[in-house]
Amino acid sequence: MRTALLTLVTALCLVFPLAAQTAREEIEADRNKAGGVYCLYSQPKDAPAPAPKGFKPFYISHFGRHGARHNSADPAFLLNLLDRAAADGKLTPLGEDVRARYTALYPQLKLREGDLTAVGTAQLEGIARRMMTLYPRVFRKGRTVQAVSSTSPRCLLSMAAFLQGLRSSGWKGEISLDTGNAWMRTVAPHRKANELYVQQRARMRTEDRAAWEADVQRLRDEIDAQAFLSRLFTDEEWVRTQGDPQAFMKGFYSLAVSTPCTGLPEDFYDLFTPEELYGLWQVDNLRYYGYFGPSKYFGGTSWAIAAPALEKIISEADEDLRTGTTAARLRFGHDVGLMCLYSLLDLDGWGTQVDGLHEAADAWRCYRVPMAANLQWIFYRNAAGDILVRLLVNEQEASLPVEPAAEGGFYRWEDLRAYCLERCSEARTLIERMPL
Repeated sequence: MRTALLTLVTALCLVFPLAAQTAREEIEADRNKAGGVYCLYSQPKDAPAPAPKGFKPFYISHFGRHGARHNSADPAFLLNLLDRAAADGKLTPLGEDVRARYTALYPQLKLREGDLTAVGTAQLEGIARRMMTLYPRVFRKGRTVQAVSSTSPRCLLSMAAFLQGLRSSGWKGEISLDTGNAWMRTVAPHRKANELYVQQRARMRTEDRAAWEADVQRLRDEIDAQAFLSRLFTDEEWVRTQGDPQAFMKGFYSLAVSTPCTGLPEDFYDLFTPEELYGLWQVDNLRYYGYFGPSKYFGGTSWAIAAPALEKIISEADEDLRTGTTAARLRFGHDVGLMCLYSLLDLDGWGTQVDGLHEAADAWRCYRVPMAANLQWIFYRNAAGDILVRLLVNEQEASLPVEPAAEGGFYRWEDLRAYCLERCSEARTLIERMPL
């Protein structure tokens, strides 16, 4: 009864703050969030609340996304379209303006698809410096930092930027860093190196995929792509001869939301109405929620692939607490890894399952995993040897459906550890029981 009541209270605490402001309202107030996973990281204004009396930080376990990157799409796709339209006399005055702006920008985007930007480097260095400032006791003399990364170049460079941030803040201790396929099952659980990912995808029924794709397409169809393109091109039929109007609109949306990640003095958000930005974000959000979240699609188990990552966090913490020689474990991966990990933990309500096309927008907002997103486990200990852990999402307090030991989101390590292992066991069972 106590556990059920606690779960209910926690769920209500998580849901009602979200209900105070919808995703639409948040995006209208801050169009940066319309970028979804391209959303730029917001440095927290305030430091986390102090620990309970007598407890001091002594160890950090971290899982972070790479920093801001370039658009993953070929930048020539839109430029070629605009150039063909100009040659055929099919551009509106706004279209001519966009072409001129994009042509000037293109040399700095060419061949940089998915690459880490200077903005991303600065993000990771800043997070590291704040970690050193907030938790100097953790990084005391004689201890080591262990860092691993996905094999993706942007993740490797993000790891390097973070470690540079530690060094520039005065860390002179030993750093051990690694990468390779052996780490991919945990830092990138959505890759084939993860046995649960392979099992889960093998059990995904084709009818589930069809239902998911149909619902995503329904959201796309709610957006008037032709109305958007008519502001750039004078001839609707000409545009159709060039390709899919929805793909062109998505291309311009990707350009708009990714350009701020480059730090370049250009902005294409002005091409869209607030309603269009929200609609395009909602499509992307349902794609992530459906394929990697606790959605009704694919048996509702896509998030379960993060179990090896969480098991690794727990086992490494056990080892580091035993030896006492490691100050921090740093892991650098991707947005999907964090999304699945958050859903597995049911962190801040990420485990919520909803029906319908539009409900996912308020239950599972992908802009909460911005560029450089991170989950930090801060371990505290008192003179009696009691251990408390606080989880920080993007350097701000996060909540779990576990009874806290103190205000401010502090959990007893034994309670948190037991909860995590129980969730991992449940995740593996769910995937194994999915029909082939």
